[in-house]
Amino acid sequence: MNTILDWIHAHVSRWHDTWEVVAALGTAVAVIVALFELVGQSRARTRAEEREREAADLHAAEREAAKVERERAAIEREQSAAMRAERDRRAQALHVVAWLEPHETTSWQGLGGKRISEFENKIYFTNGSTSPVFDVQVLVYDKATNQYHDRGRIPVLAAESTRESWLREPEHLISSDTVVAEIRFRDLQGNRWRRLENGELQEVDEHGNPLGPSSPPTAASAYAAPHTP
Repeated sequence: MNTILDWIHAHVSRWHDTWEVVAALGTAVAVIVALFELVGQSRARTRAEEREREAADLHAAEREAAKVERERAAIEREQSAAMRAERDRRAQALHVVAWLEPHETTSWQGLGGKRISEFENKIYFTNGSTSPVFDVQVLVYDKATNQYHDRGRIPVLAAESTRESWLREPEHLISSDTVVAEIRFRDLQGNRWRRLENGELQEVDEHGNPLGPSSPPTAASAYAAPHTP
């Protein structure tokens, strides 16, 4: 009888130990599963946070881009308005110009002598605008000597009018091809300008000194910038 009891006790002890082992393994597995779940949840939170940061960064970048675009558009509007204002300010002056043209003249040497043909310069100056310009001064510039010669002044040059005169003096400029014309004037708004024969326009003060850049910049200068008289 004792032998049977000992055998039963031994088997019960082994089963008890086995269940403890199984329970321990189950607990370990549960812990491992829980750890995996925690890791998965942590990674999921991390990915969600990264997506949120990316979305926030993208939104911030879009806001910054929209701000830059608004600023650029505002600058362009200001520049366009400034360009229109400057174009309007120069509008009348761009219709005023002076130039030289050579004309053939004929003379006779002595009574019944031979016919002599020469080319002499004539100055033209015109106001093609619809309003008069004032304090008009016409000059010629001799590129050979780097000198200006005043060809006269008139208080008013009427709208849509042209005047002309022969370049009779200095004598060496009568038929010279080294001279170009310039006109200085005051427009209807009170701005003063100098207009070169090549089309360049420049604002000046009452003494003829430049106040800003010349325009249009597309035309090459007909001569090196001279000293104003």
